[in-house]
Amino acid sequence: MTDRASGSDPDGRAATRRPAGGDSPWGTRPLERFGGDCICFNLRKATRIVTRSYENAVKPLGLKATQFSILAALMGRPPVPMARLAEVMGLERTSLTRNLRPLESHGWVRVESPAEDRRARRIAITEAGAEVVRQAVPLWRHAQDEAVARLQQEFGDDAWHDLRRRLQVLHDLPVAAD
Repeated sequence: MTDRASGSDPDGRAATRRPAGGDSPWGTRPLERFGGDCICFNLRKATRIVTRSYENAVKPLGLKATQFSILAALMGRPPVPMARLAEVMGLERTSLTRNLRPLESHGWVRVESPAEDRRARRIAITEAGAEVVRQAVPLWRHAQDEAVARLQQEFGDDAWHDLRRRLQVLHDLPVAAD
């Protein structure tokens, strides 16, 4: 065992010990092989990279990309039931609730509960929220234009339309029950 403080190896076996978990089912370079084969890993990684550019675009307004998307989805609509907004956003209701809290504290959304059923919450954008969206749209549009330009440069002029079509197929897949 290697002594962490001194770096010594009193029993002389540190170099021969196997890593936790034993042999990888992906052989050598397991991290790279796993990442190359896993749809979930690759989509999540790509999403994080793309999200970062949108986050940077709307950050000057104190927004995160998900918050901007929620506000934009609410624009020009009457109050939306929480379950419907979660469905449109592709979020669990608990995740939507967590994302709504800062929007509500900034006064950008209003959560309404009808007197007849306090559980049936509806979400409405406020005028202050609508103003933030109006300010954010040019910033979002710039990030969008840059992303589309990068796709076109890398994969050709129809890259965004092709990717959007393929993503829609994924959106339309049935979701497995919990």
